[in-house]
Amino acid sequence: EIDELGDLNVQVNKGNVNINVKGGDVNILTDGDLNATAANMVLDSKGQTKIIAGGVMDIEGASVNVKGTPINLNE
Repeated sequence: EIDELGDLNVQVNKGNVNINVKGGDVNILTDGDLNATAANMVLDSKGQTKIIAGGVMDIEGASVNVKGTPINLNE
């Protein structure tokens, strides 16, 4: 536990940081923003994936590909 107004910083100059959880969940809860910066990013879900936005959702990229089975946007 980190006290109020405390910070937690992890810096790795070479190597990896891994979090492995077996038989449980990983939850990230914040009252502020959650930001991630990476050269590349992969999100691999073994089941259903939901992205829920309380407001506007922007998807930007040099190109955007959406692949999947046909859907009815009128439903």
